[in-house]
Amino acid sequence: MRQLKILKGLGLLVGMIIGAGMFALPYAVSRAGLWWGSFHFVLAAVLVTCVHLLYGKVLFNNHLRHRLPGYVREYIGESAYWVTLVSRFFA
Repeated sequence: MRQLKILKGLGLLVGMIIGAGMFALPYAVSRAGLWWGSFHFVLAAVLVTCVHLLYGKVLFNNHLRHRLPGYVREYIGESAYWVTLVSRFFA
């Protein structure tokens, strides 16, 4: 049962990545230019990797299980919790 959930999540993630890679990215790069598109691709890859590494460090060092808003409430505070909760709701 757990493996089926993992496969469904993986399928959704792969579908979104392939969809963006096939349609949105080539169009954006063709409009902006190869060098500018490459610069933004590298910048986005570095930023996403850093954010994931930081979030992984929080998960590794915390023994309680929360979602992102719960960790924000614990480490940053109540006002940041509400901002994160609302942004996650609309995302």
